[in-house]
Amino acid sequence: MANTLTRCTQPVTEYPIKFLGATLLSVTSQMGWGIETGTLNVELVEDCEATQGYNTFTETIQQYGPDSFIGNSVEIIGSAAYFSLPSPDSQLPNNKFRFGGIITNWSKKLGSGGLTYSVSIADPRQILDNTLIVLDSYSDLPFQHINYYNVYSAYEAGVNYGNCNVFGTANSTVRGMNYRNILKGLLALAGQSGDTTNYRLRVFSPTTELVGFNGLFKVDLGYTLSNNDIYDSDFVVSRTDDSQLPLGPPNYRITDKISLLEFIQNICQLTGRDFYVNLFWDIVRQEHVIKVSTARLQQPIASSVFGIVAAFEGTATDLSYGKELRNEKTRRLIFGDQIHYLTTVTEFTPFFGEDDFGNPIYPIRNEDGEFCEPDGETSSNCGFWIYIDISKLNNTLYSPIIVDGNPVNKIWISELDIRAALSSYDLWLTRTFTKITNPPGNYTTIDNSLVKILQQAPIYKEFVNPDYMQKLIELLNRDPNPTVLYNASRSPVQDILLEITRQNVNANKIENIDDLDKIHKFILNLGQTFYGKQFLTKLVNNVCVTIDNEEGGGNGFGEKVYSQVPTNDGGWVDYNVPVLGLFDPELSIFRADDDRIKPFALFSNNTSTNVEDGTVGSPANVPIPAAPAPPSPSP
Repeated sequence: MANTLTRCTQPVTEYPIKFLGATLLSVTSQMGWGIETGTLNVELVEDCEATQGYNTFTETIQQYGPDSFIGNSVEIIGSAAYFSLPSPDSQLPNNKFRFGGIITNWSKKLGSGGLTYSVSIADPRQILDNTLIVLDSYSDLPFQHINYYNVYSAYEAGVNYGNCNVFGTANSTVRGMNYRNILKGLLALAGQSGDTTNYRLRVFSPTTELVGFNGLFKVDLGYTLSNNDIYDSDFVVSRTDDSQLPLGPPNYRITDKISLLEFIQNICQLTGRDFYVNLFWDIVRQEHVIKVSTARLQQPIASSVFGIVAAFEGTATDLSYGKELRNEKTRRLIFGDQIHYLTTVTEFTPFFGEDDFGNPIYPIRNEDGEFCEPDGETSSNCGFWIYIDISKLNNTLYSPIIVDGNPVNKIWISELDIRAALSSYDLWLTRTFTKITNPPGNYTTIDNSLVKILQQAPIYKEFVNPDYMQKLIELLNRDPNPTVLYNASRSPVQDILLEITRQNVNANKIENIDDLDKIHKFILNLGQTFYGKQFLTKLVNNVCVTIDNEEGGGNGFGEKVYSQVPTNDGGWVDYNVPVLGLFDPELSIFRADDDRIKPFALFSNNTSTNVEDGTVGSPANVPIPAAPAPPSPSP
């Protein structure tokens, strides 16, 4: 049977085509691919006679009374409309032309030829373009609103309410959020809206629409979920229609805020597809459904739309007026800066950076919270101890630090070691190579301590500071039979003098001097970078932390990401609101030009001294400006 535009068979012309309460005169249509909008333009006339006609919505033949264009009595701009034509081939009854869309404008023309109506319909992708998807920045409620979906907050809003278990579940990085996570989040939000069968997104037309439903449309992306728990690791996204959106590669990411139309366009461009948008009426669920369908660009795309035109002879229009839908964005979502707030902390512990696994390095404490020796129990009366990795330092030494034949990778360093290095090279050297019993800090009794390990290392056997010569001679005078450095073949005096001479020569070797200088600079750098400058503290507010394993190759070496970022920027408080007990006008000392309260610390003296008479009184609180390095939040 013929199915061309010029050889239409009987089913097309047997009955008048009825649309919007009037009779069809002509129709033209244009297919819309990608971001281009598909359109349908019809010309209608009111038939004064009762007759049978083809209903373009129900696609059935039914009895009609005299025509009355529905736009004259009902507001139809922005409404859903469904148009169809019967198949031109009686052998293929389902080969029909269908177009579903939004009525964008209509007009009526009154002239010598009579009264006609022109109606324009566009596919609903304009609604998709006006639907916003948020992928980062804002993590609080609401998850969804009118044409608004916050996928990021759907995953991580619980962080704002103390649930650190959900932090990082959005898998959002500086490169954006994973496409599959976005799709999963959108479908989960659709399920939370009540559609756990088809998982269709709710979007709205901005005007009153013909069939009711308060302008509600559903968007079918062609996927369903195994369940509606967004945090379920076994969460499965199932594709229901191969012609709809592809799943896309697992590592493709999208940043910032995008419209639903841009989201669809991005994945289609990436996977070599083009897409078109159609509107259909789900007679079972009684809802308008926007369906996004795709076609592969790698294969020839057969024509999927037949233009069927019923041409009628008409006359020129003398009078024209009507209504038009203006498709302009009337709302804008604006995100401000991050929220700044002041918090008070009272406990600090020295901070010495992070190890290779991102774990903070800080002094050991016993169960009572006191600084203690490396055994974890004995209180330390000479400062703290930290356990530091020196493997990288060891690799740079001419004579690596070796004990019992094995290179030393981690050692205990005391606060006194750091202070000695900060004082001078000579003082540090004296502390390191002086063998005396129970020195301050008991550093020669601590296994794996810096001093004990160096005194066991080969470098010690070749090094004695020239300043020690006099001390050794004095030792000889006190003990004519010294047990140290004794060789039976020589006299004690000869033995000591020869040993001192040998060691002083070795001490001046370039290799030894260079190694000692590197070790000293390593300790000095700890002091200059961290000692008294950086501290760990526990914030009052919950701060969640996760590691971006995907960016780090999946081996735990990714960047740490925090839910809140401590800074030294300060924050704003109302006037006459105290901060650490300090009121205005004294508090104004710490105000910046923009009225922020800058960070400051309050130190409590054990006693206060009267400047005039020198008498000692009760403890005094002394506020001073403070600008420590931002503390690293604890998980």
